[in-house]
Amino acid sequence: MKVLNSDQVINPSDKQSFYNCYSRNLYKFLKYKKGIMEIDIRQNETTKKVYSVFIKCLELQNALDEWKQNKENGTLVFPKIES
Repeated sequence: MKVLNSDQVINPSDKQSFYNCYSRNLYKFLKYKKGIMEIDIRQNETTKKVYSVFIKCLELQNALDEWKQNKENGTLVFPKIES
C-alpha cells in the first residue's frame, strides 16, 4: 500500500478528503495502472453498490484528470487482471 505524506493530501482536515469510486474500470485503472491503493472497500447502505474509497491527493487528481481526458478522446486503457 502506498503511504502518502500529509502534504500530498489536498485537505487533510476536511471531511471531503475522500474519493468514492463506484466504477470498476476506474478502480482498476487507479489501482493497477497508476498504483494508487484504496484505503477501504464499502457498500452503499441505500443502493447496496460496492465502492472503493481513496484519499484525495494530487496523485489521485492527476490520475482522474488523465482518465477523463482518455475517456473524452476514446483512448481508455483497461489493465488486464488475472483471476
